[in-house]
Amino acid sequence: MKLKLALISFVLIINTLSSAQTLTFNVQPTTYSGEYSPDHCLAVWITDSLDNFVKTLDRHGAKRSKYLFNWIDSNPAQNVLDASTGATINNYSSSPTPYFWNCTNVVRKIVPAGKYFLNIEITEQNGAGKYMKYPITLGTKASLIIPNSTTGDGLFFKNATIEVPNYITTPLTEMNIINDLELFYQQESKLLHIKSNFEFSSKFELSIFNSQGHCLLQKQSMDDTIVISLSDFLFGMYIAQIKSQNGFSQTLKFVVH
Repeated sequence: MKLKLALISFVLIINTLSSAQTLTFNVQPTTYSGEYSPDHCLAVWITDSLDNFVKTLDRHGAKRSKYLFNWIDSNPAQNVLDASTGATINNYSSSPTPYFWNCTNVVRKIVPAGKYFLNIEITEQNGAGKYMKYPITLGTKASLIIPNSTTGDGLFFKNATIEVPNYITTPLTEMNIINDLELFYQQESKLLHIKSNFEFSSKFELSIFNSQGHCLLQKQSMDDTIVISLSDFLFGMYIAQIKSQNGFSQTLKFVVH
């Protein structure tokens, strides 16, 4: 089956990959009563065992991100390819926020197994804020890491957990297919197209959810191209999830204008 998405101007695509090769970082940043609190900038990124930049996962605070000094030291080009990005965050969440790493680097190549660091930084002022750096190891054993959040800057990153996958260094065929997904929405015809450059050997499942998490549509297919009519959909953000029978999946958020 082929799945590839050409993006047109009136639809916003936010690509958040979820598969058996995905590391999940849950954390609840909290205020340190800086000058502009609760407004804050945030960055989450990966570095290797030598502290070389690997990939940005999230960067919020476009103009004030210059005060995310640790992130910029690690990533002088301020590369945010595939990252979730946005303006300064206006408040803190009352529950942990998930961040995902699909174990690829900034040029979308799958990284080798080994030691890495998961970095997170916030600032509520025009200056340095709070920063934590958590060691992780990609290997043949899955693990759940619960960092110490009771001392130092860790006090401002509560309820942190890191779910490390059982890392497969040789990519599986279905994982490559899922990673290749592309989507585009035609506003005039109200049709959603999903494509890939590869073919599945078994059926995959497509589900579309609204922003409240309610499933609005479910479909199984082996076709090279899926075309879905969205004529009954209201304007707003939706989530398309494509899942293979072996559990590899990708989630694509899109906005219907």
